[in-house]
Amino acid sequence: KKLGLANALIIGGAEIEANFARAARNIALIDVLPQQGANVYDILRRDTLVLTKDAVKHLEERLQ
Repeated sequence: KKLGLANALIIGGAEIEANFARAARNIALIDVLPQQGANVYDILRRDTLVLTKDAVKHLEERLQ
């Protein structure tokens, strides 16, 4: 709530920290994926997309 994320997809690096993934599972309308799991369907069904620096780097490499 403090970040203003009510309906978001968070894309992390190659692996998501286990404790963060468990905590995020308990929040409605918040999804967390590793960068290799990023896909158009999940991105479009959420209002906000949050990318870590590592995710941006890997996605740029993958999409070139």
